[in-house]
Amino acid sequence: MIVPVTSQEAQFELTFDNFALSGLLKRFAKQITGRSSRLQSLTELMHHAAIENRHEVGLRTVPVHQIKGTLDRMDDFDSDFHPIREGSKDRWVRIAKALYDGKSLPPIELIQAGDVYYVVDGHHRVSVARAMKQRYIDAVVTVWTLRPTEVLDTCRCTYVC
Repeated sequence: MIVPVTSQEAQFELTFDNFALSGLLKRFAKQITGRSSRLQSLTELMHHAAIENRHEVGLRTVPVHQIKGTLDRMDDFDSDFHPIREGSKDRWVRIAKALYDGKSLPPIELIQAGDVYYVVDGHHRVSVARAMKQRYIDAVVTVWTLRPTEVLDTCRCTYVC
């Protein structure tokens, strides 16, 4: 069955394309200047730290700009949650349309380590929130207190200590 594309849907597809293109340009600029455009990886961080304590704090409203990492999706989104893969488009557009229509979406799932939030579930929702300049997002948050297991460089230590 062929589903017709509405003008509203076409607008969200254009928003996705523009957001993805701006991400591509930013990644290129960062590459030229030697800066990383990868999402921070909680999995990689765990190679240098051990969980000292963890506890769920429940539903929170989290500033979108503090969500800077992921548990395991570094290849799907860049450091600003621009989608890297075209395959994300359909899901991204559905989420954008649902938000626009005022539909309630489930909270995302985050792990907080230090001042950084890492996405466990909800990467597309964070990406749409960033594209739409949303300042806050609802999330179920689990806080991890980490202890370095080896000497870390200054950059990484700010996320652990």
